[in-house]
Amino acid sequence: MPVAGSQNPLGTHIVVSTSRSAVVKPKLAAVALFAGLALVTMPAAAQHMDLNTIVLNVGSTKFLRALDVVSEAASVRVQRLSTLTVGPNTAGWVMEQLAPQQRHIRDLQRAVALNPIAMLAVRNSNVRLDQIIGVEALGGNAAVIYANDL
Repeated sequence: MPVAGSQNPLGTHIVVSTSRSAVVKPKLAAVALFAGLALVTMPAAAQHMDLNTIVLNVGSTKFLRALDVVSEAASVRVQRLSTLTVGPNTAGWVMEQLAPQQRHIRDLQRAVALNPIAMLAVRNSNVRLDQIIGVEALGGNAAVIYANDL
């Protein structure tokens, strides 16, 4: 057993503590950290939709069902459209396709605004609520919302 204040072969100091709280506090912090990360990253594995599918899906039956999920989702992830695009004229095409769907987009934005977890995800991803244009429902009460940051 090392003696308090001794050095190990690597030259770093070894500190031995008999305090029970010195061991419990880091364990609680680690458990809280892992629980928080699990909530934030659960839907990260699902990126099924490409840009065309996201934009053309607005107003569809699948989109309307996803509205119900996002308003009560326990896990929400924000995906920026800029990470999915490759063409120089993409922003114009997206705006052209979404123009007739503004009512459905406002419904989605209201559903996101009602869910504190979704709003936390929006704030943490540095996008505005008015940039949210698409949603994908995942299994297990989770959703991915898409932000138009083009």
